[in-house]
Amino acid sequence: EAAAKAKAEAEAEAAAEAQAAKAKEAAPAAPTATAAANGAFKDPATFSLPYEQLKDQIPAGVDPAKKEQYLSDSEFQKVMGCSRAEFGEMKGWKQQQVKKSLGLF
Repeated sequence: EAAAKAKAEAEAEAAAEAQAAKAKEAAPAAPTATAAANGAFKDPATFSLPYEQLKDQIPAGVDPAKKEQYLSDSEFQKVMGCSRAEFGEMKGWKQQQVKKSLGLF
């Protein structure tokens, strides 16, 4: 009787493992790449939008963490009050503070 019980438990465990493996195969894979890496965001080097379209909203294809990069060079200078190089030299907290004050965060 003990052998039959052990065999039944082993079969149940094997069935549970097989079911878990099958469920894992059927589940969609968790995203491992960022949207930018898989092409969901437009390239700010080739795509720009006016400040008014970026301010306080997230247009389709725009990386919300990098909205300022979608400004043209001249509009960046006008809106941000500094060049891209100067902005890039700022500490992260200062960049964030500037972006928040302009509705680009």
